[in-house]
Amino acid sequence: MNNFVPTDEQKAIIEPEQFSSAMIIANAGSGKTSTLVRRAINQAKQIPSWQNIAIISFTNKSADDILKKVKQLNGSQIIAMTFHLFLLHYVLAFDKSFRNKNIGFSFKNDNKSESVEDWLDKVDSNRIMTGSINQKEDYLFKYSISLLRNNFYIRKYLKTKFQAIYIDEAQDNNYLQYEIVELFLSFGIQIVLVGDPKQTIYQFRGADSQKFIGMKNNQYFQNNIYELSQNFRCHPLIDDCAKNHIIPQGNNCVRYEDTAYGVFVNFTFDKVIETFNKEKFSNEGLCFLFWSTNKNKCLIEDFDLVVVKIPDFIENQENPEYKNHLDLLFKLYFSKSVEEVYFRENFLAHMPTKSANKLMRDFKNNLCIETLKNLNDEIEILIPEHYQEIINCIQLESTKQFYQLDKTQNIAMTIHSAKGLEFRNVVLQKSDFERINGNSEMFYVACTRAEKRLFFV
Repeated sequence: MNNFVPTDEQKAIIEPEQFSSAMIIANAGSGKTSTLVRRAINQAKQIPSWQNIAIISFTNKSADDILKKVKQLNGSQIIAMTFHLFLLHYVLAFDKSFRNKNIGFSFKNDNKSESVEDWLDKVDSNRIMTGSINQKEDYLFKYSISLLRNNFYIRKYLKTKFQAIYIDEAQDNNYLQYEIVELFLSFGIQIVLVGDPKQTIYQFRGADSQKFIGMKNNQYFQNNIYELSQNFRCHPLIDDCAKNHIIPQGNNCVRYEDTAYGVFVNFTFDKVIETFNKEKFSNEGLCFLFWSTNKNKCLIEDFDLVVVKIPDFIENQENPEYKNHLDLLFKLYFSKSVEEVYFRENFLAHMPTKSANKLMRDFKNNLCIETLKNLNDEIEILIPEHYQEIINCIQLESTKQFYQLDKTQNIAMTIHSAKGLEFRNVVLQKSDFERINGNSEMFYVACTRAEKRLFFV
């Protein structure tokens, strides 16, 4: 982060002549997050002490990454969270059904709501928020929109509390999220939309890349549209392949000092693994990205690939905030010093640094119920009945592989789960793109996960 030297494109965003609502169209690998965080930090320096900048991201992981960058750069008055958590904390908290109540989540198929009224009834009677029968509907958003429209005090509070709200991965917003964006703008809150229409992969939830592009015509954005066009992550030949949405007919590669880089085609699975092992490439691993890992179980077993995904114990928790806390705890266990600093500042800031460090090191060096309990006595984010399950999950080899991707050779993931990640070498199946003719956002996302080499088999 501290070695970051902005390009002219990035500098225009970070240091505008005047901060105002804006759109940022950011290609994959363009340094979007670093640019976004630096703009927010610069803007925060100019606002009153009682105001904040909010950065809304699509996932808890993205929010965590943003907060870490803010901390590393000594930023202040900046919060980062998902859209759902933002609405829970700053909109629904004004409503009598949610005020000062502990509301849980339940997304089980047999407990989904049919309408806003049905959803609210379950909140009042069972103190749970449920999913919707229709994937493109979200009653938390719908109810929040109603409150934003009808409650003057919420509008006044948000206008006073937030100078600006940055919305990351905006290309994956659905129509309800865009409706909230337009309401925020009408309240006089600055909005910064950041996204890449080429990476819209949540259409099944209602995401619409054309809606994102259409926001260029919104009066609040028309004169403040920026572009981050340079891809710093991928080799240029990989970037060209991704942008063209076409699998090349033959290899498109170059060699530097007897090492090959670029795009490779007409390989079989055994051939790519054999070639890769022969070349060795500084002991780098391969990441195999599939549309579905379940449909490729036999292939994954035949080539001894390691399927990596968030641990089931975390994934099965119904409360998103608790899932996020568990994820942070697991990151702490498998991490180095940067994660320890982040964890200490967020959960152990009330303690002397030396005592906080000892708690974390005891937990990492001697994983047992006693050290976990000692840590939780201070952080108070875990459910005590889960102590043994947490320990059992941490000890699984699959958990270690997920949290130490850089140390795992020949892994397999879904394309969806790899979004936002990057790997030295990526392998894709041509068959995954035949049914969509290779011309899709998924193709672009899959290709741009690769830094050095992209293989099609």
